[in-house]
Amino acid sequence: AFTLVNNTDNVIIIDWNKISFVDYTGSSGNAVMHKDVKFNECASPKTPTTIPPRGRVSDIIIPCYAISFAGSYWHVSMLPSPRQYPKAQFGVFMPIQIGKQIVNYEFSFVAESYQH
Repeated sequence: AFTLVNNTDNVIIIDWNKISFVDYTGSSGNAVMHKDVKFNECASPKTPTTIPPRGRVSDIIIPCYAISFAGSYWHVSMLPSPRQYPKAQFGVFMPIQIGKQIVNYEFSFVAESYQH
């Protein structure tokens, strides 16, 4: 989950079709979905989100490969077993259009297992 705050005087556009999830093996190019996309439409083209100057949007990013239908419900599994990868690194590549310029953002995260 994230909140993007537009502190500029320009319109910001998020093109969900250009965002890439980088999984714990380093594989990129994984399509994503966000809160306004139905699970079964994850691979379909997505409508961009427009954020007006000084506006904000709160959303979530889920890689499409992590979604599966298990019996009568949807299941999301983004990370491997902590026994296999005690420190799983993953990330998101997010090109964002600010006015007429595209700015590439890369976010990296580390999920660490811990013992109680």
